[in-house]
Order: sequence, then structure tokens, then C-alpha cells
Amino acid sequence: MEGKALMYRNQLRSCTVRVNEVTETYRTLPDMERKTRVIKEAKTHKGYFHTWGVEAYTTTGYLVGTVPGQVSTLYGLVEYEDGTMHKVDPECIRFLDRDCEWDRRDYGRDSLF
Repeated sequence: MEGKALMYRNQLRSCTVRVNEVTETYRTLPDMERKTRVIKEAKTHKGYFHTWGVEAYTTTGYLVGTVPGQVSTLYGLVEYEDGTMHKVDPECIRFLDRDCEWDRRDYGRDSLF
């Protein structure tokens, strides 16, 4: 298998991915009361983290008050346990291979780096 990069699951970091719920806001007639309904429930998936990726695109600045430029977003490439690959926002990924004591610490102003 010359020239091919193979990666085994024991070489990947295990993680959980929290997919947030999708909601929709609407108004009812005749009183125009504002209501919210859940379109898709929140879910948690187990998976394997592969790598970070960056997606960039240019904007034209056609709206008033905006300027043309480039927008870039960071995402993680995660393989769910069923074998499907997904682009996931970094704040939705939680790695399972570390002790999470640092999550519970209270970092004060004097303890920064």
C-alpha cells in the first residue's frame, strides 16, 4: 500500500459530539403570539476525532455597511461510531482521552499562563 495513509481507530482520539437542537419561531393567528417549536432534538454521538479543518470564502460586501473580504471558519472532522464523517463546530466536541480536572479549576487573573 505504497503512497496510502491508513489510520486505525486506536490512533484516533475518542470524543463525544453534542449536536444542538434546531428550533423554529413562529406567530399564531389571530393574536400573533410568538411561539417556538423544536424541529430536531439535541443528540450526543460517540466518535473518533480525525483532524481540524478550515473553510474560507470571500464576501462581496453588497449590503450597506459591509465591506468585501474573507470569512474563515474552523471545524473538526469527526467519524461517528456508525462510520459516517461529519464537520463539527469546535465547541460541540469533547475529548474523552484526558482527565478533565482542568475543566473544574477556577482560573483567576494571576494564574494565566
